[in-house]
Amino acid sequence: MEVKKRLAYSDKKNTRTKEVDIVRGLTIVLMVATHFAYSPLLISKLGNTLCFTIFLMLFGFSLYVSVIKHGNHRNIRYKIIKRVGLLLLAYYFVAFISLLSEPKSVSRVIQTLTFSYSPILTEFILTFIFYTALLPLAFYKLRFVFTLPPRQEFGIFGIIGILSYILGTVLNKTLSQPSILAFLGGYKSYSYFPLLQYLIVVLIGILYARYIETISVKIMHKVIILEMLTVILVSLIFPHKLAQLFTPEERFPPTILFIGLGTSVGFGLLLLARSLKFEKASKIIETLGKNSLGIYVFHIAILKLLNYKTFITITGPMEKTFMFGFLLFGYFPVYSAAQLVSVKLLKIGYFKLLGKRLKQAIT
Repeated sequence: MEVKKRLAYSDKKNTRTKEVDIVRGLTIVLMVATHFAYSPLLISKLGNTLCFTIFLMLFGFSLYVSVIKHGNHRNIRYKIIKRVGLLLLAYYFVAFISLLSEPKSVSRVIQTLTFSYSPILTEFILTFIFYTALLPLAFYKLRFVFTLPPRQEFGIFGIIGILSYILGTVLNKTLSQPSILAFLGGYKSYSYFPLLQYLIVVLIGILYARYIETISVKIMHKVIILEMLTVILVSLIFPHKLAQLFTPEERFPPTILFIGLGTSVGFGLLLLARSLKFEKASKIIETLGKNSLGIYVFHIAILKLLNYKTFITITGPMEKTFMFGFLLFGYFPVYSAAQLVSVKLLKIGYFKLLGKRLKQAIT
């Protein structure tokens, strides 16, 4: 009884989903803006610095709710296979569209298939593929940690996060050429997001989901104000350090300050989304958040197919607004059309039987 009580999350309907989807929606808008208007301007640097870290934090949040709170061994395996399959499909689709604009070679195709090479703007999906394949079952086995007193719980997560960061940093320093270990510690290439150094971000997302119900709205507002004042203070005292955070070298592998900035902004956005009441205004953002993977695939595919530089050279405000809206919302009619086709196919008895057999085999 005590264990169930300590693992309880919330009885309020959609509270968890709404705040996460709102922040995910805001982040996907920033990502599309970053890729669409890529330049040395602040918006691009801001997107490059924040988007990946916030998405990872939200991944940790969802991992806690879907696996630790609601999961059982059978449905976890099904969820893993389904989600990894979807991410692989998204990755290969975008990656091979990207290869169309590169020199054609069999070796490059093989490298892409085996994750030895990932075209620009596709590399971070690999991190989510590996995390989705490895972490759910691992944390399901470690559920006993969440029955411990909070201090012990935070201590264990802190030790795991710090040790993984140190181990990843050591691996990064010792690698002289790219290998499978580059996915753990990173390498001198943008193709490798280091899993070990970024694990601490996932852990922060898990702990946020774990304890958010115990934080009052009043405390949330105080934390948000404190975060804002801290960022302003750090900016004034260490302006050169803050500027350095916006360089690509800060995330391959990530520095502590880089991780700190991304998680702080993500934490603040989650608190704001939870505490503020803006039902109508949040609906569109929430919808974008629920379809973030599809929007990512669509906008990258369009950018690649129509040539990256074509979008950058658009100068008129009306043209820019239209193209940005198309990249952000063009996915939805495509998805609706695909859904109609899939419904037609599912009416065929063979596909129904195949789907049932596949689900039975997995579970």
